[in-house]
Amino acid sequence: MPKPNIAVLGYALFVTINATSLWGGVFPFFPMEFHTPEVTILFFLSQALAYCATFFLTMLVAYRRPEFVHKTLVLIAMALAIAGAISLIAAMYLKWLTIPLVVCGGVCLGMGCGGFAMAWQRYFSAMASTSGIFYLLAGTMLGSPVFFALYLVPSAVTVYLSPVILIPVCGLCAILATRTIDFSLPQFADVPARNPKVYALAVRDYWKSAVGIGAIGFASGAVRAVALADPAAGDATNIFSMIGSLAAAGILLMVWRRRSFQFDLLSALKVLFPASLTCLVLLPLLAGKLSFIAGLLYLAFSVVSLIMLLQCAQASRDRGINPAFIFGFCGGIVYLMQDAGFVFGFWADSFLDGAFVQLAVVALMGGYVLAMAFALQYMGGTVVLSRRGVPDSVEFVSHEAEEPHEVPSISERHAPESSLRQVDEKPEADATLPDARVSAPRGPGRRSKAQERDRSERLRDRVSKDCLLLQEQFKLSNRETEVAELIMRGNSVSSIAETLVISENTVRTHTKHIYTKLGIHKRQEMLDLVQEVVEYARGQQREA
Repeated sequence: MPKPNIAVLGYALFVTINATSLWGGVFPFFPMEFHTPEVTILFFLSQALAYCATFFLTMLVAYRRPEFVHKTLVLIAMALAIAGAISLIAAMYLKWLTIPLVVCGGVCLGMGCGGFAMAWQRYFSAMASTSGIFYLLAGTMLGSPVFFALYLVPSAVTVYLSPVILIPVCGLCAILATRTIDFSLPQFADVPARNPKVYALAVRDYWKSAVGIGAIGFASGAVRAVALADPAAGDATNIFSMIGSLAAAGILLMVWRRRSFQFDLLSALKVLFPASLTCLVLLPLLAGKLSFIAGLLYLAFSVVSLIMLLQCAQASRDRGINPAFIFGFCGGIVYLMQDAGFVFGFWADSFLDGAFVQLAVVALMGGYVLAMAFALQYMGGTVVLSRRGVPDSVEFVSHEAEEPHEVPSISERHAPESSLRQVDEKPEADATLPDARVSAPRGPGRRSKAQERDRSERLRDRVSKDCLLLQEQFKLSNRETEVAELIMRGNSVSSIAETLVISENTVRTHTKHIYTKLGIHKRQEMLDLVQEVVEYARGQQREA
């Protein structure tokens, strides 16, 4: 696996800033007299709406003017986050301006945190799959101990850490990380407005999963609203969210070290939906434990949010989709639903009489949204991400090709288009690529039932069977396997792009990655390699 770099520290600081700023969680570090219901509700609402609006706004700008997002995102996010933190500090001293400053601080922090989230997601999407997933998970894990370390610092000091240290250092790390991004990659080079079919298909494929995550966000937001009267609620939501992120990231990393696997959102929802529904059922019965239940729901929300980050990054790499667009679309839906849950919970708490009635109504509505969102995942009988039946899953492929060979160099990427017009011609690849011919056993390992089912569904004929064998031997991703199969069938770049509904530049990039992993330079060599792999596999079977 890759070694940690400055991006891990930067993202860990962002996770800490997000936890101590989002959902009113900043107030545990402010004086108790600052925790009035009016201040807390206004801050939460202004920040949550600004955070959600930032996702949709960035998505729209990236669709028309992606170069503007590339150049200014980090600087704008850092300036807004610092301004928001300073506004909150000023609100403690300027009593006559407390409400305007709190609202201003909420809006600035919401937009700043949303901008930082976009910037880091863009960085992870620009990397090779192995590195991007590793840095994201490692940064998430490191963020938890950094957050808990804040409780060791006196509260009077902690309030000033965010604008003075945390946000500037996070911004500096983001700037340094951004400088390593190659903006000539397909997901950055293309203007989304020029490929509307690609983005329309992405919206159609991902809106269901976004609604599924948003349903848990709705439930957590509603319970958070009715728990605002308890100052301990901010602590509980923060602590449980960080525990959930730490556990999810740690488990994924540990399993990944042992073997390759696929982790899909639907499998997570099968566990987290019943758990969230159980919390809602217990809500009216455990009125004195609102903070605990709110914390558990935020734990579930933090887990599915992490899956959303991984899923959006993979979609950007596989489809050549601008990461700001796909993450803005999914994140906007998710946080809009969480905001709707908060508004509903606030309404129930303000206008319904009796604690039991309030909690019962919140539990009933939260359960209804969860049930409808879960049923939505099965509309049409299956959950797929492409017309070719690739599951909606995040791929954790271990032992991929070495990092320097996974991503083509600048000179390769700017090779004359004619040299890549037909995928059976030789791409401008490095002559020193390692020879990947079969020289030793590389068994496929154990496959899960879901993987076996997916394998059987994708078997069409001998060509598709041979491509799956290549995938197992050389650790190709699902998308790379799709492209390899179409190459073997003699399709051109334009034909593959039309079939998979992706841009031609994305096809060329996938082709280079495939050839690099296989250690070949043209289609005929792929056909020869397939024959070698098949003969080798048959020889192993005869010996067994």
